[in-house]
This record gives sequence, structure tokens and C-alpha cells, in this order.
Amino acid sequence: AFPAMNAVLANARLNQAMQEGRAIYVAVVNYAAENDGQYPESLAELAAEDAMVAEILEKTGEFDYFSDMSPASDARLMILASPQTHREKRAVVYADGLAEIINEAEYQEHVRMRSSGE
Repeated sequence: AFPAMNAVLANARLNQAMQEGRAIYVAVVNYAAENDGQYPESLAELAAEDAMVAEILEKTGEFDYFSDMSPASDARLMILASPQTHREKRAVVYADGLAEIINEAEYQEHVRMRSSGE
């Protein structure tokens, strides 16, 4: 019974991280709308202006945030990822607002593609 309960709890944590990532994404988009399309340099900068983001980050730790965004960015460019892996999975949010759960290998591939400019 314990392994099944652990799996349920891990899935609940991933779903919570995905919801928090979506909320941060909305705050990022709102920030850009209020700042001539410029995205925040960091989530700390965003949290200084948005109490909800500050609360999420205080509770969960720092999300991986890729700040090299612009309104014209590829919709499938990952901009946020949950800070911890749960069962080798992460919750991620893309530039178009889509949130999903991916495995660690997929996350690392996204990071590699971003750093190589693919």
C-alpha cells in the first residue's frame, strides 16, 4: 500500500508544481505587458512586484526560469520548470502557456537545445 500512496503523493506534488508554474507564467506575461514587452530578468525581480509569485517561491524554492524570452519566441520554448524532480519528472511551462509534466531526459534535452540555440 505504501508504494501506491507514494506514487499518488508524487503525482499530487507534480500537479501542484504545474499549477504554480502556470500562475508564475501569467505573472511573467502580465509583467511583460506592463513593461513594453520586456520579460523580467529573474523570478526574484518578478517576486519583488508580485506577492503571489513571492509566496510560491518562498514555499517551493526557485523554479528554473529562462529569461531570454520575447513576445515572438517559439511557442514550444520552455520558460519555467519546477525546481525539483519527482520520480525523475518535472512540471514545465512553455512560451505559449502550455504546462505539462515531462521526464528528466526530456527536460535536459530542452535545456541542451536552448543552450545550443536550436
